[in-house]
Amino acid sequence: MIGQGGRSLAVVLLAMVAVGVAQVAGAQCGSAILGEKASPAVFQGITLGSSTVARLWNLGQASQDALASACATGCRSFSASPLCDDHGNCTAVTGIEWLNGACATAGFLPQTSVLLLEAPTVSDGGLWAAIKVDHNAADANFDLDAAAARICGPSCAAVASPYAGGFGQGIDVLGADEAGGVLTLKLAWKAPRPSGEALDDTGEDLITSYTVYVARSVAGVPPGMTGGKDGWVRIDDTDNKQTGGYSTDTRATVSVNLGGSSEGVYVALGLNFDGVGNPDTNANTVASSYISRGTLVYVPGNAAPLATSVSPSEGSTAGGEKIVIMGTGLAGATTTVSVGGNPATGVIVASGSRIEAITPAGVPGAADVVVTTPAGSSTLAAGYRYLDLPPVALAVDEAMESGTTGDLNGVLEPGETVTLVPSWENLTGGPQTLTGHAGGCIGPAGATYSTTVTEADYGTVGAGASATCSDGSMDCYEVGVTVPASRPALHWDARFEEVLSTGEVKTWTVHVGASFGDVAPGAFGYRFIETMLHAGVTAGCGGGNYCPGNLVSRSQMAVFLLKAKHGSTYAPPPCTGVFNDVACPGGFAVDWIEELAAEGVTAGCGGGNYCPGSPVSRSQMAVFLLKAKHGSTYTPPPCTGVFNDVACPGGFAVDWIEELAAEGVTAGCGGGNYCPNDSVSRSQMAVFLTKNFNLLLYGP
Repeated sequence: MIGQGGRSLAVVLLAMVAVGVAQVAGAQCGSAILGEKASPAVFQGITLGSSTVARLWNLGQASQDALASACATGCRSFSASPLCDDHGNCTAVTGIEWLNGACATAGFLPQTSVLLLEAPTVSDGGLWAAIKVDHNAADANFDLDAAAARICGPSCAAVASPYAGGFGQGIDVLGADEAGGVLTLKLAWKAPRPSGEALDDTGEDLITSYTVYVARSVAGVPPGMTGGKDGWVRIDDTDNKQTGGYSTDTRATVSVNLGGSSEGVYVALGLNFDGVGNPDTNANTVASSYISRGTLVYVPGNAAPLATSVSPSEGSTAGGEKIVIMGTGLAGATTTVSVGGNPATGVIVASGSRIEAITPAGVPGAADVVVTTPAGSSTLAAGYRYLDLPPVALAVDEAMESGTTGDLNGVLEPGETVTLVPSWENLTGGPQTLTGHAGGCIGPAGATYSTTVTEADYGTVGAGASATCSDGSMDCYEVGVTVPASRPALHWDARFEEVLSTGEVKTWTVHVGASFGDVAPGAFGYRFIETMLHAGVTAGCGGGNYCPGNLVSRSQMAVFLLKAKHGSTYAPPPCTGVFNDVACPGGFAVDWIEELAAEGVTAGCGGGNYCPGSPVSRSQMAVFLLKAKHGSTYTPPPCTGVFNDVACPGGFAVDWIEELAAEGVTAGCGGGNYCPNDSVSRSQMAVFLTKNFNLLLYGP
């Protein structure tokens, strides 16, 4: 983004550390595991190093060194775990009674505690684990974060390293303006939750606030990379947004006095532990002694853009497929994208780190992706691959064959064996005789996966035609999954690899349904709700439920629409204060609401307001959907008179309603009616969004 004050600037984002999550039984090093009622309780696989600090913090009390706490000897001790290959890299809590028993008699029985394991150098990992523990008076034991416990069952909890820079966390610069020697940065950072953990936005997350630290150094030579805070300056945010749990997006606006220096600006994050969301200035908050790796966010002068990834990275030679390019410095009034030397269409600069585009037609093989801004160009060599035998679709549980047990609802559920019917398109220019072979079906631990039919026959596929394997003649694949003791993740996917006789390889993602406790496989909108989960548009309403009958508010709708349109990884820019009735910052979904207005999808409800808590009517929904899909300047054709209860002309949004039906998104509410004034439920919203944006549950 180009600043307002004379000099140009570039935002540069460096890759940050990622830490994997291991499974429970016999886990390898790479996760933190605490056995709730077993002895010993083990933090397994944490690379701690010889100078690791273990601290136990209690609500309302000062931080304490757990090895020298007031608790009686034997209630807490740390030693190498016998469960890891390298004992020097693991630590075990061998006294499970540290929160009760003798500890309780010593007056050491807090309502809430957080156990911190820290290492003082970046090579040792900085802060690696923090586990919140709530005392349970009913059984004189303790319960771990229930959401984390769902990852590996009731007997343990695996907590991915939630420190700044861990588990795929990154810092994004949403805005950067320089004026009068002051650099104003709008920062956003994410700490993705472990797979299967539901979003907790109640302020009860393990890490409840962050602090931004700034240092100056020659670009490319990060300062103070010891994990400590020496050489770094704490910067207060200017919009009171510098708090948030590790499983939520967190944002802040900070100002840095450049002072005429030509050095680059680095930012790092420090963590604060509280349990109730207080910032690090609160007396009851424990601030980590360590910070994340530094991230270069500002380079003075004119710096070129940097494209770092393209997703998806392959597609049809016919083009017409949406790709997302990630990187830094991508924003610009004249930003363009080319693939294989041909210009992409539909370029949308979502932020300085994200561009959306539609691929042009190309020739088979690798193609360079080039992003050009006013500051220069960035090339991802062989960043995209054109296919002349592209995969088209995958049908699941839509055909009954001998040996299958599915219910033909188009979704694989636990306990079923179903048909998998891929389809491929032939763009080679001549006929192709195709067969396929399946490798094993794999997925998260806890269930058993099977491939009972491993061969498929597509016959001879003409040039330009598409074909599926032959239904009804045992020429398609059959895959099964058992019912696990507990669901391994809310969003549960298996993987299935197919190899064509011509050498093409495709790893198909196979979603496993029955995800929500309150949406049975036969319920209205079931498959569409599963699609919303699979596409990352929603994780439900909490507690493993979707709340299908709840009405959708206008604020919720903003999030649904933009995630369905831009993808699950999209994050809108920070709010600026547009609507009178949506606080900025602090209003629920305020960033999403303002972005919806910025994209011309809504102008609010009148009088400078948005009416965020009002339910969305079916007539309003028609306008929202089509504007989000086709753009703010789109105007539907005149009505012809389709629905009995929507006057043509004269009915509110009648043109939009009829166009929504013409595009196959809705057939009305029955009996030739549309029910324009009815409010939209969450299950109906799933149907609308899935059809409007062509979201796929199974497919390439």
